[in-house]
Amino acid sequence: RLLLWMIETYLAAGDVDGAERWLATADSSLSHPSAAGIWTRNWRGLVAAAQGKSEDLRKVLTAHASASRSGTSAQHFLAMILEALAAGDAGGMGARLLEAQNRAEEWRAPAEALAGRGPAEAFAKWVGGQAREARCALLLAGSLVASIRGSVREADMLRALAARESEGRAFAAWFLQKQEAQGQVCKTIVAKPS
Repeated sequence: RLLLWMIETYLAAGDVDGAERWLATADSSLSHPSAAGIWTRNWRGLVAAAQGKSEDLRKVLTAHASASRSGTSAQHFLAMILEALAAGDAGGMGARLLEAQNRAEEWRAPAEALAGRGPAEAFAKWVGGQAREARCALLLAGSLVASIRGSVREADMLRALAARESEGRAFAAWFLQKQEAQGQVCKTIVAKPS
């Protein structure tokens, strides 16, 4: 919780480098595998992915890779999404996502949806059944996947859901603004939900 507060504080102030330093410090001090370890690794990966820092994303994902593949929680699925994003192209990303369905039966529908072989609503429905603290990150990562696949409607839908899930948190606001600046999201999606 302290880490989350620090990250939020830095991002709210526009200091992405400070947030990244705190995430890196926390990641190096945590044990792997652990819930806190995979959570921190995923957030580091999501920050890199949101900025288009492919090399940083691959570096983050390389560390403790086997630990991220050792479970079937929502955080483990998020790790799979990030690994798919690290593939760099739609074909490699789709193949990596389809591998996820072999890890857990419950991942079949959301993995197929993200790979473009099913409705995005299936992914959104699955996310809705996950722990509250995982939902926003899953939706944000999913929106990046949809953007890479060229599915603007799906990306916008997932970002809108993420904005609602975020409850005004600085990370989600920063992420959505970053996507808007890169021309990947309609400005109406970034508005805070009423």
